[in-house]
Amino acid sequence: MNLPLALKIIKDAQATDEHHYHVHGRAEAREVQQMAEAGLVRAVDLDDPIDPEEATIVDITHAGRQFCRALRNAPRAYANV
Repeated sequence: MNLPLALKIIKDAQATDEHHYHVHGRAEAREVQQMAEAGLVRAVDLDDPIDPEEATIVDITHAGRQFCRALRNAPRAYANV
């Protein structure tokens, strides 16, 4: 898991006024897929489970919120994401 990218995606998803947060691009979609597998988010639209190009976050789980808080409080490498 790319921790800075995962944190950025979760923070962006939390900041949106939309009910769903869409990501485009292989790296972002794969990150959402990994976060969903880890139980950090609930996601749909993983068009290709092996090599997705887009995904939609429909919910950030309690574990995802804790993950975000933990990384925000981590050393500077992740705090500025």
